[in-house]
Amino acid sequence: MAFLFRMVPVRWGAKMTPVLFLSIYVLSAAFSNAMTDSEWTEWLQYIKKTSSSRAFLDSKVSLPSSQVRFTEDSCLKASTVVTVNGTNVNTQHRFVSKDGSGNFTTIQAAIESIPKHNEIPTLICIGAGEYREKVQIRKTRRFITIIGSSSGNTIIRWNDTASTISPQTSLPMKTYNSPTMSVNADFFVAWNIIVENDAPPPQQGQIDGQAVAFRISGNYGALYNCKFLGHQDTLYDHKGRHYFKHCFIQGNVDFIFGNGRSIYKDCYARALPIEYESVGAVTAQKRGFSNFDSGFSFLNCNISGDGKVYLGRAWGNESRVVFAYTWMGDVVVPEGWNDFGFPARERTVFYAEYECSGPGANNSTRVSWARQLTPDEAQPFLSVGFINGEEWLLDI
Repeated sequence: MAFLFRMVPVRWGAKMTPVLFLSIYVLSAAFSNAMTDSEWTEWLQYIKKTSSSRAFLDSKVSLPSSQVRFTEDSCLKASTVVTVNGTNVNTQHRFVSKDGSGNFTTIQAAIESIPKHNEIPTLICIGAGEYREKVQIRKTRRFITIIGSSSGNTIIRWNDTASTISPQTSLPMKTYNSPTMSVNADFFVAWNIIVENDAPPPQQGQIDGQAVAFRISGNYGALYNCKFLGHQDTLYDHKGRHYFKHCFIQGNVDFIFGNGRSIYKDCYARALPIEYESVGAVTAQKRGFSNFDSGFSFLNCNISGDGKVYLGRAWGNESRVVFAYTWMGDVVVPEGWNDFGFPARERTVFYAEYECSGPGANNSTRVSWARQLTPDEAQPFLSVGFINGEEWLLDI
């Protein structure tokens, strides 16, 4: 990671183009660095419009006629009767165990046993242990629920990075293909799993050292009591509506990033130190255009650890992140937010906080272009309406 001449840490790989820095600084000088009040009001009206059960849902993804909320107790049975399009179907559970006592010894084998274009809710129960494999759920395998051991010892590990050579293409994988676990299918649910990319942290000056633990690109995904462990780019919240609850996310540089529209509720973000620079970032939200319905909302979360971090860096021109009722340790730097080296983005991003606490929540020296929300302004971000959860989320 390099530094701009005003000591703003910059992004490696595809997220930054260093040769543009000087021209961007010059061109942006003519612009105001903050939204006007009228522009801010327009933002809030737009958010309210898209944050409710009656808001627009993606036409390309049809909601199922019925859904099943599998629980840990479901793993005590061999099957579950579910109703699909008015017909009762007996769905067989898959059991994965390292000791051979289940149907499968690898997670990927259990996934591949599910028919393509699956429309039946399917449960995969995974026993305790370390599963050293790269797990991929393709777009055609919807309605999968994965439940790990209640002991918290179901661990999925791999170590690809953006520079790892793909055996399929003989080219570098890039960030998108580096995850230990990737989910491209809709209606994915996970409980009690730990997903780690244990590649070494990138060294100073290293290119394409990003190492994603988990990527979710499908719509309507929910994850509970899960842990995501890495360094740079730990959790790739790529696209779609997602709900993370009671999850632990660990990293240092932009360790929650992407263009998803997601709620993080009761989650813990742990900032790791960076040996070669002073400040990392919790988020790098990529919303690039005003008509993109994406953004991150953090509710009742905790930010602490050993490293120094911004709450977010503006990966996208119209990046959108809100922290509400969140405890912030002194790992959060006083300015709070960073423009990613593009000052013009300071008037188009939506970065805000509401009723946060802790030493890192002191807003007296926050950047001028971030906001402290009023109760009315914060309302769209405080419920599952932000992700249209009334329509698809099963635990509300």
